[in-house]
Amino acid sequence: MSITTKKINALKHIWLIVVILYFATEPMAIASASSVNQFEDNIHHLNTSNQKLGSFTINLGERIIAPINIHKNNLYISAGRSKPQQGKVVRVDGKNGRIIWSTKLPNISMTEPIVTRHLVIVGMGGKRMFALNKGYSCRSPYPHGVIALHRKTGHIAWEHLTHCQVMPTPAYVNREILGPDGGGHFFSLNEKTGHILWKTKISGWSAMSSPLHAQNQLYFGTDNSFTDKNYFYDIDWRTHKVVWSQNLSHAQNLAEASPVLSHGIVYTAYMRNPPYAPLQIINHLWRHEKMKYFTFQVVGMQAKTGDVIFNKTIYTKRLPPNSWIHQRLLDEKYYWSNWTIAAARRMAHFLDIPVHFSKMSNHDPEKAGIYDPPLTAWRRTIFIEPRITHILYALRVGTGRLLWSVDTGEDVSNPNIYNGKLYLVNSHGVLFVINPNNGRVLFKRHLSAGSPGPADVLLSRNHLVVGGSSGKVVSVKTGL
Repeated sequence: MSITTKKINALKHIWLIVVILYFATEPMAIASASSVNQFEDNIHHLNTSNQKLGSFTINLGERIIAPINIHKNNLYISAGRSKPQQGKVVRVDGKNGRIIWSTKLPNISMTEPIVTRHLVIVGMGGKRMFALNKGYSCRSPYPHGVIALHRKTGHIAWEHLTHCQVMPTPAYVNREILGPDGGGHFFSLNEKTGHILWKTKISGWSAMSSPLHAQNQLYFGTDNSFTDKNYFYDIDWRTHKVVWSQNLSHAQNLAEASPVLSHGIVYTAYMRNPPYAPLQIINHLWRHEKMKYFTFQVVGMQAKTGDVIFNKTIYTKRLPPNSWIHQRLLDEKYYWSNWTIAAARRMAHFLDIPVHFSKMSNHDPEKAGIYDPPLTAWRRTIFIEPRITHILYALRVGTGRLLWSVDTGEDVSNPNIYNGKLYLVNSHGVLFVINPNNGRVLFKRHLSAGSPGPADVLLSRNHLVVGGSSGKVVSVKTGL
């Protein structure tokens, strides 16, 4: 054996030892699931697949809010309705629309099904609550929590009940189910058993802001109804600790938008109520000048530190001073009314008295009240479409500069991009195909699915799949 051959063999042995040591100290990536990382499977919210699908239309009878997952040419869909309030998870043959199994849930599900090797996992809960009273403030008499079903049969494998709703799609990391709940906690569950592994306190609650998983970090937004502290979080799933949090003052709906990550920057969106001092209010009354009722903000933060790179206003709603004061008085009445209830709940919790104010006669609205849909990142562009504006905005990564905008009608879902084209289905079921580089509308078609969201369509091998509030699931060829 030559000296050169000996050196090559020695280097091979060294590399083999390095690889063995690496995998001995690092947890292996889980490749057995379709949506193993997070909401819509990636840091950009591009819901795409190369699996084969067919053309069909089916009706599940219950509204579909979350993204549809695909695994081995099968679709996994969560749904629910309000009267009576219940949910279901359905497995559908993606080639012909045949329902393989359908399992009823004791509450509505608003999460994308997490599909692992043996299980299908979803969250339950469809009511907002006031997280000031953690654990005792949920506004629904129906059970909240996380539930796992056997992938082959749909039979229930385990249930983990929580005091408050689990509406955001949890992350799935190293066989752990991780996510925020409505009771002021971020939790981790064992995939096989549903047992709690660890729990971290957070300020506020998360509605639909599904945690963005990137390396060891989990990013999401929260709301707190009774304070000016509305935090966006970065939690390390290994240490179970908050790495950083950013308080976006006077924010509303920070708990709704699911963030994206692009070029080292985390992006989210929210509505903001600009504060006015008494003298400013008097000045506007005197001058009859309109006042800012709220603004819609898109914010970019350094992923490592949470430092704000930009905070851009893309829409402002203004009201005459009289209307502004009237609306604020209504808001204050709502605020103090619930403060009283909140104080009673907190005192009962402190005294360990089982007093609850959770049973209500009203149910969830038939249409999801989402104002801040998920964002989408593609190349060096961030896409966002606030429900209130009816306009899709394209912003430059890093600066937030507006590149283009197009009116697509009311929408609560985020756009999807596949083979260089942007696809969006608005709340009236109209499909838009748009050039993502300049905003030019290439094609429009009405689909019968109803209002989708807050989630984008699934695109797979020349087929587009969308589910909506009507309960219909429509799979059509994108070329038609």
